[in-house]
Amino acid sequence: MYNVTVWVVETQSLIRDGGVIDVQGMRAWAEQTKASMGQGSRPILVCDSPVSIGLARMKALPGKQLPPLSLAALAFGQTAMGSIWSSMFTHSDQICAQMLLNHEDLKVDHRKSSIGATLRTLLDMKVVPIISENESTAFAPSPLGSVHCLAEIIRQMMDTPVR
Repeated sequence: MYNVTVWVVETQSLIRDGGVIDVQGMRAWAEQTKASMGQGSRPILVCDSPVSIGLARMKALPGKQLPPLSLAALAFGQTAMGSIWSSMFTHSDQICAQMLLNHEDLKVDHRKSSIGATLRTLLDMKVVPIISENESTAFAPSPLGSVHCLAEIIRQMMDTPVR
């Protein structure tokens, strides 16, 4: 059997000056998971809001006025995060899968049970789950509160430590 660890990734730390995504930082996460898996552990990454990444991407659009924080920024950020994570994990000969969860998913027992079963299946397949809150279906402010709250819920579900 293997140990499961839950790691918190704060996406704001993945933005460099000028709004550029820190690809090296994301690659470091992928390499860290690979090393952890080589030592018999199975990591789950829990990421906070992709808004900062979405805003950085939106700023790069020519001639577009930047809207206030919106679901558009989330959509831009979520797409970028999924694509970059996939690229970084592929580069280190790994596979990742993204899960978007909302508060209701974690309140309803049969949904929570399905999430746990899905995570265990992915971990058994040596796939690295990357979990983010599906803020497009959440009410502001987020009922989950913070990435640490979401990570704690996942940790309890998997009965494992958060790092």
